[in-house]
Amino acid sequence: MAAPDSFLAAIDRLHEEAVQTTGLSDFGDPRYLEALRVLLRGYDEESRLGPEGREATWQGLRDQLASRLHSNARFILHADALRHPIERPIVITGMSRTGTTALHKLMAADPDFQSLEYWLGCDPDVRPPRESWPTHPGYLAACDALRRIYAHAPEIEKIHSMQPGEADECRLLFLQDFLGFTYSMNATLPAYEDWLLRQDMRAPYLRYRDNLKLIGAATPEKRWVLKNSSHLWALEDLFTALPGACVVHTHRHPGELIPSISSLVHRMRSIYEPGAPKHVVGRQMMDLWARVLEMNMASRAATDARVFDLHFETFNADPIGSLRAIYAFFDLPWTERAERDVRAWADENRRGKHGEHRYSAEEYGLTDAEIESRFAGYVEWQAKIRDAF
Repeated sequence: MAAPDSFLAAIDRLHEEAVQTTGLSDFGDPRYLEALRVLLRGYDEESRLGPEGREATWQGLRDQLASRLHSNARFILHADALRHPIERPIVITGMSRTGTTALHKLMAADPDFQSLEYWLGCDPDVRPPRESWPTHPGYLAACDALRRIYAHAPEIEKIHSMQPGEADECRLLFLQDFLGFTYSMNATLPAYEDWLLRQDMRAPYLRYRDNLKLIGAATPEKRWVLKNSSHLWALEDLFTALPGACVVHTHRHPGELIPSISSLVHRMRSIYEPGAPKHVVGRQMMDLWARVLEMNMASRAATDARVFDLHFETFNADPIGSLRAIYAFFDLPWTERAERDVRAWADENRRGKHGEHRYSAEEYGLTDAEIESRFAGYVEWQAKIRDAF
């Protein structure tokens, strides 16, 4: 069925399609509806979606509602799993393009850890044995979704590789509440983005925690290693849902990373909004991340939780040494097995494996001086942070 002319006017149809797809009807706590309505209104009034982008967006929204329905049913089916606490998870956060993905996947190679695989983030369920994944409907659906993305924009894989069976971002779980930068990265949604940054995230973080408990029900003894840049602006809510979280904050000079983020976002957005202006994306990324970092600095000042700060250059120079430092900082065991498996992953996935990513500030309508000025407070604050490695 084709996407409607007005997304907001078709909100009931969207729910009906999710019910038909799953055979389920319990959407749970209705607070998600506010976010969904703000988002749908943004698609109607601000986005510049092309025909294919509209279809893909509508399908994605339906799939996220279906994922919500599945989780609600599985919360009941596996109620015992929700009683297991999540003990001291490692949570990696930092602006996009600061090495978070590489660090996350490297740490996920430790056999004593568990991570959020892309396909289970899209449709949470108790993680089945790995040998069953190639024939699992959820895994196959994730494979198809990623194939479509790479078919439209093959260069994305060398900028930000996503694989169905590999560790991926927590953002996937927040899509069940229609919250996250995913939407405003893929489409022009300034009002939604502004609304999002003003939201109380406590309830969504509790749902996020329960989805993690569901996914890890078969291995509750394994420590979670998680990653998402959005934790930056909701740090206090993260600690409320996951007390004792071991947060690793990655850093990189904004003059390098804002053009890099802009390049990634422009390529993704062009799938949904053909002809998306580069200068608009560049301005959005600079303004968004300056605001997020201001919120993060305030959160860091308000909490007494210990955070490990890791700089991009330090991690690139010595990834294994950086991991050892993180483990030591949080008093985590560094085992021979962990070193063996982490080194094996690092050797097989050296930087630039999928090709080099080239970009410049000028390409996205920005100047180095402008970025330096906008992030002056963060750069000064970062300089005061002693690199723990």
